[in-house]
Amino acid sequence: MSKEDVPEELHNTYDENGYSEQSYDWLLDELVWMFTATSKDFEDEPRFIVGDEWDGESNLNKHFRALTINEEKKAEYDAYHKRVDNAWRLFGAYGRTLWD
Repeated sequence: MSKEDVPEELHNTYDENGYSEQSYDWLLDELVWMFTATSKDFEDEPRFIVGDEWDGESNLNKHFRALTINEEKKAEYDAYHKRVDNAWRLFGAYGRTLWD
């Protein structure tokens, strides 16, 4: 696995042949996390739109205009989906090497 695809703290775990068991452990952890998040239809993803629940009766347009974006939560949401996207990319790149 390429060093560019793993966190920097794992770069020193590679042996002289370019192999790192710790990197593959990290990869497996990322894939398990991603498959779990995806299978749960992202129910644990951070929510960044803030506002009261719509009561089903009042003016829906007015309700939507009252919603706001929590920028901190939006950053968490973006990081969450960046991690999901990266894990899918890693699965495509290294998925067949996991069973050697």
